[in-house]
Amino acid sequence: MFCTSPLGLGLAPATALTAFKPFFVELALPYAVVHHEAFSLVATVFNYLRQCLRVQVTLVESVELEVSPSADELYGSCICADEARTFRWGVRATSLGKVNVTVIANALRSEELCGTEMPVVPAQGHVDTETKLLMVQRPRPM
Repeated sequence: MFCTSPLGLGLAPATALTAFKPFFVELALPYAVVHHEAFSLVATVFNYLRQCLRVQVTLVESVELEVSPSADELYGSCICADEARTFRWGVRATSLGKVNVTVIANALRSEELCGTEMPVVPAQGHVDTETKLLMVQRPRPM
């Protein structure tokens, strides 16, 4: 770090800084879709910890998106060290223009084991939110 002033230049001693996110969610969706077209929204949660996490993944409700209910799809799971899990939703865009798509991944407290391990909840960074813009276009005339 350095600073300047009318009196001169100041330098701070070198130091190390580590930035770390214990887990994160990443959205994969098309850049653009046609109005009322069905598409698959995919969210992947990556765990960088050395312990297992139990996560709940939520697609934030929106009037611009219609989500197909899926009785057999679970939106929570254990994710152990250096693993990733993928979650999918069937979605239709019901509004034209730019639509925000937001997914939230929450690390949950649980007494239920993940394999043979007790899941942890990080002291910092127990929630991750990812928002992406989706362009919804008019259908092209035939």
